[in-house]
Amino acid sequence: MHTSHAHAFKNRHPNRTAYEKSILQAVDYPNTVIPRSTTGISSSRSFLHDAISGATDNTLKPFSSREFSEAFAHSLETKIVPACLGRIENLLLTVPWHRGTDGQVTLMEREVRHFRSLILALGKKLIYTIVCHPDTRSEVENWKTMACNLQFIIVEVSNFNYTIWAQDAYVGLRGRLGQKILVEGVFFNREDDTMVADEIAAQTDVSAIQSCLYFQGGNILGGDKITLVGMDYMIRNLGRCGLESVEAIANRYSDLFATDILFLGGRNSGDYDWYQTGKLTGYGTQPIFHIDMYVTRTGVVGASGKEIVFLGRPKMALEIVGKRPEQGNVDIERYDAFFDQTEEQLAAHFEVHSLPLFMVHGNVNGEGYRAVKEYYNLSFNNVVIENYDNTRHVVLPTYASESEAERFGVDAYVRRELEDAAESVWRDAGFSISQTDSHEILSHAMSSSHCITKDLQRNMNANSLD
Repeated sequence: MHTSHAHAFKNRHPNRTAYEKSILQAVDYPNTVIPRSTTGISSSRSFLHDAISGATDNTLKPFSSREFSEAFAHSLETKIVPACLGRIENLLLTVPWHRGTDGQVTLMEREVRHFRSLILALGKKLIYTIVCHPDTRSEVENWKTMACNLQFIIVEVSNFNYTIWAQDAYVGLRGRLGQKILVEGVFFNREDDTMVADEIAAQTDVSAIQSCLYFQGGNILGGDKITLVGMDYMIRNLGRCGLESVEAIANRYSDLFATDILFLGGRNSGDYDWYQTGKLTGYGTQPIFHIDMYVTRTGVVGASGKEIVFLGRPKMALEIVGKRPEQGNVDIERYDAFFDQTEEQLAAHFEVHSLPLFMVHGNVNGEGYRAVKEYYNLSFNNVVIENYDNTRHVVLPTYASESEAERFGVDAYVRRELEDAAESVWRDAGFSISQTDSHEILSHAMSSSHCITKDLQRNMNANSLD
């Protein structure tokens, strides 16, 4: 999230030939679930033994610390924290600090309001692990006055500049004995976000490990039996040593997550010219950079007997509000077609329902994280969701209010129509709804509610539904 993906795409694919060569790797991928690996990473126990004590032939086995971490994770019998199942018991928020012109460390009001409205929506039934600067700790702790008995665990960080987007630099795991674990991918280059997991591990009971795989949290949606992974990050792993096939990559993921793996996307989910102009924001095989912007697990069993998964569709937004000038003359029917492949892949294993996904071309009048005019999406998929016992609850974003709409140069009426339609879809699936404040600026940064949170722990006493 939150860098120029058109720029990133051009760096990776400087011309159409490079793009076509890269995209060919996705051609033969079977649109099926790849079963969970049962082999383990290098037979993890023997790997650890050989690395520490030497192999049986008296040779020393070289290793990377990340491979060592993955073997250690296997010995802990790690499993991915699901995207929707269970009650959230510990939620991570990373609250950025900013230095004013007077040199004082402060918080930005537009970010504070997001955190406050999210905490109000989720209430006091969970612990909030909050990363903040020591100089802003008192202000953050004052948020407890919003409700009685709010529980905060504060992680102080003063030496690094991390972002509001807590979702991406790691994936949440749980160990066999209930350990809370953040696993980092092999590479992540946004601000100083790579230090967040280590600082949390140093100051709380959450552990941090590293993986040899390339991934980001927003492109992975965990389940009890199936984990969804965006195809862009399969492509970026493909061809690395030990990761020469789709099955090898899936096995590595499944050994870490203890689930089957389904990759979403492919060559029919993108178009070179659309990436070049920034209408699409993935790396070549997804219409949007992270699947959590347009795919949502619910844990609800539908009429088909399968779990309901919501898929964002531009054509649904078109049906609700029609074609609008703020969409920048985009062919919405063409845009919607890039989501067909994902729907086909999901429909083989889930019951797929639609949510509106509305494209905007703008820059919120220069008030966003970047002043440039870009294409961005108003998403009702990027949400915080719980499904446990008899409770189904979702925290949905709202977008520009009437006063903000005038300031940002967007249409408030369109946003209310979309919000009403999205609420109806979620209520039809049996969910109670809470709302956050306006996320228009966050959406211009290609994110929303799910992006600024990370589940560290869920109570999994609820039944498995996928």
